[in-house]
Amino acid sequence: MDSNEDGPPGIVSNYLHKESSKDVTLFFSAPAGDFVLKENDRSTVFISGGNGITPIMSMLNSLIKNKDHRQVTFVHAAANSKIQAFKDHIEEIATQNSNVDKVICYSMPSQQDQFEHNLEKEGFIDTDLLKSIPYLKDTEIYFCSSIPFMQAINHILEQLSIPAEQINYEVFNPIAILDE
Repeated sequence: MDSNEDGPPGIVSNYLHKESSKDVTLFFSAPAGDFVLKENDRSTVFISGGNGITPIMSMLNSLIKNKDHRQVTFVHAAANSKIQAFKDHIEEIATQNSNVDKVICYSMPSQQDQFEHNLEKEGFIDTDLLKSIPYLKDTEIYFCSSIPFMQAINHILEQLSIPAEQINYEVFNPIAILDE
């Protein structure tokens, strides 16, 4: 692979977009790591920002596929609906599954977002929003996003006295630690 000095970040993804076609078969290993959904019946809160939604969606999809009936609150932050990933899929899941609540936060909602009620909160995920989740103190919490976002969420959870063993997160940077 050549260097990617002139392109957007992501050497591998850029290579795949440029060099592969729909007729190419790619072989990958199974996901690995410790950011996995715990097998229990505890209520679950998923919190994501931007592209951090990807592993969170995988967990939510797994719960739905397995007909898991635990109470789930799905909290996602994005600038607006034009850049929110999985927007329609999240809406469909929340509509079709009475055990799933969604809270979408847009920091820069469009007029259309406000008119169509595409969001539950304008602004950012904050202490008041998380405190409003009735079962927050006795839940499994999973979150993923940028380091600053995750540091803010982790700080809020600490302020709310959520036990560390209930907090699960994924850091894309393998050397990053949230409380440093």
